[in-house]
Amino acid sequence: MKRDSQIDERRLLKFGKQYLSEAFPNPDRIGCPSEDALRLSAFEPQKADPVLNEHLTCCSPCFTRYMDFLAELQQELRQKRPRWKEVLTWPKTAPLWAGTVAVAAIVLTVGAYFAVIQNQVPRPPLPPRVGTEPGPVVFSPFTLDLRHLSPTRAPTVKGHQQRVVDLPREPLEMSVVLPVGSEEGTYQLSLKAKGTTVWTERTHAHLVEHKVTLQVKLDLAKFPVAIYAFEVETANGLFLRQPVALQNSRSEPEGKRK
Repeated sequence: MKRDSQIDERRLLKFGKQYLSEAFPNPDRIGCPSEDALRLSAFEPQKADPVLNEHLTCCSPCFTRYMDFLAELQQELRQKRPRWKEVLTWPKTAPLWAGTVAVAAIVLTVGAYFAVIQNQVPRPPLPPRVGTEPGPVVFSPFTLDLRHLSPTRAPTVKGHQQRVVDLPREPLEMSVVLPVGSEEGTYQLSLKAKGTTVWTERTHAHLVEHKVTLQVKLDLAKFPVAIYAFEVETANGLFLRQPVALQNSRSEPEGKRK
């Protein structure tokens, strides 16, 4: 829209200039003012004879020469600051030049208006960048079978070396199978490294396919590769401890995946 309006305005100005330059031939220059008068009308319109402006609209040679002087004036104005007092008097003394300036001002105003409107129009949101935001954590199903353990009432069992179970170092949705005889209820689960608790959570055990099982989500990717103690404790003091080793390898660990 903006581009079309600018093209139409340029065509109108070009047509008007071409029309006045050719529509009123006066080869004998009858009644034409002098070159000095035309130059004065272009450069110092406040001092020019108003009758000369009317003559320019009906004499193509004078109009062409007047446009030449205006082009010369424009060149000078580009090289130095304009004489503002004279510019302010142009609408009364030089209507043609003032009209050209007015059209230019209108074009600039309309262009600025459309630029503001365009900036105010809501733009659709940009699509999210691939890889810039972390996706949802995917928990892999994993079964940790503790049925080989014997519940005790002490956190340590001396004289008994337990085998270490490998766990994949990744987010796991763990099913912890408790020893035979365990009861349904609330259990406290903990993951410890050298006696320091790095994770703990309270969950409830249910009977699933004749096995008392705990369900818990544990993101092991947050912890470094090392040997840990996975501990299960009940409110009445029963205690289970299973040494586990976090592994970066994708090989099948000693635990059992579903």
